[in-house]
Amino acid sequence: MKYFLQMSLVLFILWSKSSQAQQIHTLSLKEAWEQANDNYPGLHERKYLIEEFKIRKKEAQSQALPQVQLQAQSSFGTLNGSAGAFFPVPGVFNIR
Repeated sequence: MKYFLQMSLVLFILWSKSSQAQQIHTLSLKEAWEQANDNYPGLHERKYLIEEFKIRKKEAQSQALPQVQLQAQSSFGTLNGSAGAFFPVPGVFNIR
């Protein structure tokens, strides 16, 4: 009888501790997918890699366009013969 009470007490203690040790939490497939998408570093890396290639594509497309540069200048001379405004740009010569 003593052995039966001891074993019953041990089994009761083990059963009560195991039932309190972990709470069962089930995830739906959608919740599991969202957690994986938020926490998996490989997915973040792929996302930023795609963004990088989109930026590189835009850069390559903009370099394919011709580069156009316009400059307008107004010269106004005075009676002293001095030239008006001149903004020095490489490759442009000031002709008076």
